[in-house]
Amino acid sequence: FTQYEDGMVYFAMLAQLQRRHFPLFGIKDQPFALDEKQRMKIVAKLTDAQKTLIKRDFISHFLCENGHGDNNASKLLRDFANMHFPDQYGLAKATHEEEYQKRHERLEERIKEMKKAEKKAAKEAEKQQTAEKTEKKVAAPKTEKPESGKAA
Repeated sequence: FTQYEDGMVYFAMLAQLQRRHFPLFGIKDQPFALDEKQRMKIVAKLTDAQKTLIKRDFISHFLCENGHGDNNASKLLRDFANMHFPDQYGLAKATHEEEYQKRHERLEERIKEMKKAEKKAAKEAEKQQTAEKTEKKVAAPKTEKPESGKAA
């Protein structure tokens, strides 16, 4: 990998540089993204600290854009957040886990109630079927069986 190619990579990654980091690159009060001239100028004189910042902003942007549900990008984003913002990440994680636990408990309770209602409904249906069978037996007229072998 040549130094020129390295510059190309940083040029591309600078498109994802967060605005709050612009002052670290000598850019003040700019409300819009860096243009190509600015990126080329920055790439020409990057420090190691700036390179690290560009990489982290790029990683953060990519993982935020592609992290959904429980996919790998989402897992990597959580790891990245825990690495660089352990206090905030820990607080957010604890808050969400507590909320999840409360919701989970409420759902478990609702499931139990639904199962009880389902069993009760099944017993009611069974009682009704039994009652209907009993009614049919009681209400059915007895038919006389003709005696076989006797001529009429």
